[in-house]
Amino acid sequence: MAVPVRWEKNTETYAFLVALDISGFSRDLHPDQLLAHRHRFFEAIAETRLFAAAQARQTVQVHFLGDELRLALHVAHGTRQVRNFIDEVFSSLERLNNGVPEGYRTRIKGMVLEGNVTWRAWHGCEYLDGELPCKSQRWLKDLRPNQGPDGVG
Repeated sequence: MAVPVRWEKNTETYAFLVALDISGFSRDLHPDQLLAHRHRFFEAIAETRLFAAAQARQTVQVHFLGDELRLALHVAHGTRQVRNFIDEVFSSLERLNNGVPEGYRTRIKGMVLEGNVTWRAWHGCEYLDGELPCKSQRWLKDLRPNQGPDGVG
C-alpha cells in the first residue's frame, strides 16, 4: 500500500470514520470499573495491526469523547483493512475479558462510515468535525452492545 497523504487541519479528507462506544459506560452499575473498561478498550485498539500502521504513517486522527472513540482513517487503507481492524478489536476484547465476571466485562458497539471528515482544533483541543461524526453520535445511542447499525451483532 502506498503511503497516503497525511492529515491537514481544517481540510476535508475522505476517510473511514470508525466510531466505537463502550456500551453502558455512563450508566455502569459498577463505577469502580470505569477505568478497567477504558483500559481494556484502549488495549484492544492498540493491539491491532491497522492502528499501529496508521499511527506510524500519520494516516489516522483520533477523537475520544466520553465513552466514544472516533478514528478517522484515510480511505487508502481500504475496506478490507478496516474490516480486519474491527474483527481484531472484538477478538482482543474477548481475550481481555477472559476471567472477568460477566457483569464487569467490557462491551462495545460501533459503526464504520465513509465520507468527508475534517480534523480541527479549538482552544488547543483537537477533534473530528463534519457530518459523519455527528451521525455516529446520533446512531450509536440506539445500538445495543456488540451491535452494528444494520442490527447484526
